[in-house]
Amino acid sequence: MEVFDELPSTSHSTPRPSHGDGFQSEPDEREALGADQASSLEQPSCWGINTENSIDDISVRVQDLVGKINVRRSEDQKVMDGFQETLVQKVTEVCREMKDHFYSVYDKNSEEMEAKLLELSGVLESCRKLSDELVRASRALAGLRQVVALGHTPEQQ
Repeated sequence: MEVFDELPSTSHSTPRPSHGDGFQSEPDEREALGADQASSLEQPSCWGINTENSIDDISVRVQDLVGKINVRRSEDQKVMDGFQETLVQKVTEVCREMKDHFYSVYDKNSEEMEAKLLELSGVLESCRKLSDELVRASRALAGLRQVVALGHTPEQQ
């Protein structure tokens, strides 16, 4: 994008006639600016400065610089896009590694929990058997108490 091509020109330089005193300036500009400021407009013709060419050269140089800036910005954008792509790949890779690690930890924990659940199941089965035996023993004692209670009636004494 050429910035200066889109802007309307606000100054037009035309060659000024050279005065016999060796300075280039229009008399009406000198009068409008005053003596101090008019002296700054005066340039000796011996310097060989062509105002129109200088402005055109500066304009070309500015356009070249803007073009170089735009090229560098484009290169910077490519670098940033590459960096972003690489970063996304690395983050994706790290996430995949973390998932794999989680799954291996889950598998290990599942195996350990399964072993403990089997052990707990065995303990609970033993508790159930002991509870059944305790209930049978309690019933047997209750029956024995009834037999003993029947055998000791007040009539037998």
